[in-house]
Amino acid sequence: MDVRIRGFDERDVDDLIEVFQQPKCVYGTLLFPYRSSKETSEGLLATGRDTFKLVAVVEEEGRPRAVGMLELRRGQNRRMHAATLFMLVHDRYQGRGIGTRLVDACLDLAKGWLQITRIELTVFTDNAAAIHLYEKFGFQKEGTMRKYAWRNGEYADVEAMAWLRDD
Repeated sequence: MDVRIRGFDERDVDDLIEVFQQPKCVYGTLLFPYRSSKETSEGLLATGRDTFKLVAVVEEEGRPRAVGMLELRRGQNRRMHAATLFMLVHDRYQGRGIGTRLVDACLDLAKGWLQITRIELTVFTDNAAAIHLYEKFGFQKEGTMRKYAWRNGEYADVEAMAWLRDD
């Protein structure tokens, strides 16, 4: 499968609204289900100078289609060396290397252009595939946060993970 990673553009909004509505995507993030298209669109279009959005694009039915997104948000003031990472991939495209391509591009951006030396994220403890993906790139678990988020009628734990630049 040919996957292209590029910066987010307004033309991606409709595709990404669909991604944000996928059951696995919602379950694996801190987002609520059943968000309106308008609310999702406004969130996607809101950008800050220190927020970088990457999209994974594939050819589907003869047109380019955004099937995944990664957001890297740089810290402020004394935390300018650090950033937080948020990523999701369309349910139909999970397990097909999209996340790998997005994280790889993210680390290239962080190391080669932004001088970021620490990237932080949280991931639900039962999301073994995502944890494996992040560990493949050198993210390490820094601790379990118990009862971190309400999900599907109960509190769920997350792992705090971080990538530290080693050079």
